[in-house]
Amino acid sequence: MYSNEIYTKDISFSELKQQFFFFKKAQGLSERTIKDYKNTFSVFEKYYNKDEVNLQEIKQKLLEMFVPLSQGAPATFNKPFANLNCFFNWAVTNEYIEKNPLRMTGLKKKKDTGKIRNVPNDVINKLLKNVDINTYIGFRDYVFIVLTLDTGIRPSEACGLELTDLDLEHFELEVRPIIAKTRIRRVLPLSYQTVEILKRFISIREDNWAKYLFLTIDGKQFSTNAWEFRTQYYSKKINYRFTPYDLRHTFAILYLKNGGNVFALQKLLGHTDLTMTKRYVNFVQSDINEQHITASPVNNFIQRTTRIKRLMKNVIKEVGTDE
Repeated sequence: MYSNEIYTKDISFSELKQQFFFFKKAQGLSERTIKDYKNTFSVFEKYYNKDEVNLQEIKQKLLEMFVPLSQGAPATFNKPFANLNCFFNWAVTNEYIEKNPLRMTGLKKKKDTGKIRNVPNDVINKLLKNVDINTYIGFRDYVFIVLTLDTGIRPSEACGLELTDLDLEHFELEVRPIIAKTRIRRVLPLSYQTVEILKRFISIREDNWAKYLFLTIDGKQFSTNAWEFRTQYYSKKINYRFTPYDLRHTFAILYLKNGGNVFALQKLLGHTDLTMTKRYVNFVQSDINEQHITASPVNNFIQRTTRIKRLMKNVIKEVGTDE
């Protein structure tokens, strides 16, 4: 019979973690995801640093850990919550513990409506004009921006693209499972303009450079951290702050505004369900409502003044007289 207090199996917390990481690596998780799990454990172990595993004490320390996290953005809370919940569920499934201590706390993930921020068209035009395409670094950044606006590809997926992932003859690129966030392969269509730009970009590569599409000036793989640094550089240059993901959001919003299908958008963005995709739909609908305030043809005929109130009063008086 299991105890509510400690693990019944003769295994320490550190050994349990090690077994969990072996399992996750066997599942084919990326090093980035593994590192994310490790970061979560590092935070948790600041609160619980024992090797003996006591569920009641772990429960208490989890509560202490999530108190400050609950004051921040939903993502700050939800990511460690998901990681630890996965770990404890795995431990329950493998009968190391009877219950998930995180569930014992009664905590739940915070509702995240998602912060969607698109970049206005005039800013995109200004950005593209301020990228120096006469240098390799500038041309690389230009291609990265264009590819994101054409496909909505995630920054991490773009950095992982290899030359063999491109099928320029058929205007496509492949996001292999190993670089896809969801580990699900997808094929993204490319516009004619993007294909022509990619052809030119590939033609200026050095023969001894790495196999990746996006590289540093030394011919090594370009990273998401480096791309974030570059977007900060351009933000200052054009006096408009944007992030790598803002460009992905912009693709999604403009795709819908231009008549794109929401189900097709879901596939292009690599969303496993419509939950996140619907946020773009709601954003576009909100934008339509705001546009309607200034663009409605009725504004050509009836001004928004106090005359409206007087007009309505007269109408009410006339109706009352008829009665």
